[in-house]
This record gives sequence, C-alpha cells and structure tokens, in this order.
Amino acid sequence: MDGFMLAFIFMLVLFLGANIINQRAIKKLEVEQVQLLVTQFASQRLWSLGLMILLIIGYFAVLKMRFMDPLVSMSLYFAVLLIFLIVQVTTTSKKLRELGFDSDYLKSYKLSTAIKFVAIIGFCLMMISQVAWK
Repeated sequence: MDGFMLAFIFMLVLFLGANIINQRAIKKLEVEQVQLLVTQFASQRLWSLGLMILLIIGYFAVLKMRFMDPLVSMSLYFAVLLIFLIVQVTTTSKKLRELGFDSDYLKSYKLSTAIKFVAIIGFCLMMISQVAWK
C-alpha cells in the first residue's frame, strides 16, 4: 500500500471517529436545539462547501499549470486549507456559545473538531513527506 492510501485511510478513520462523537452529542440535544443547528448553520455549510471546491480546483489548476514546485504548492495549499478551517471553527464555536448550547455539546464539538484537525494535519504531513522524498 502506498503512502497516499495510508494517509487517506488514517484520515478516514479519524473522521469517522469524530463524526460518531458529533452524532452522539446531537442525539442528546433537544429537538429545538437540533432545529436551531440546522437553521443557523445551513448557509455557512453552503459557503464552506463552495470555498472548499474552489480551493480544490485552484490546487489542481496550480499543479496542472506547474506554476511552482509541487512541494511548495502543496505546502501553500495545506496552509490555506488549515487557515480556512481554523476561521470556520472559530466562528462556529462563537456562534454556538451565543446561541446558548450547553457545555457538554460544546466539549463534544471541540473534541470532534480537534480529531478532524489531527486527521487533516496528519494527512497533509504524510502527503508532503511523500512529495519531498521523491
């Protein structure tokens, strides 16, 4: 199995664990709070998806056009991706506190988010090391 597959499996397993934590936390919420989550964050999810698609298209365009060394472009892409995710998590956490979600849900959200960050950073580092060692 090559490095990409190992990195991808690592990321998938951690994302699965994070989603399980998040789903368990959502099941403990009242129906009104779940509805509030859906209504308050629906537009944010749409914007986030659009930005992620643009980031991915931009990344592959840079690789295809060979504007810069693949290691540099990959490193820059992952740095921009992490900044985007940090901003998104920060705004979401702030909004959840403003909406009055209890500390148990916030802890679960933070834990699942931390696991996702470990997955993404691990994937990024594994991918960068694959390119660097070629």
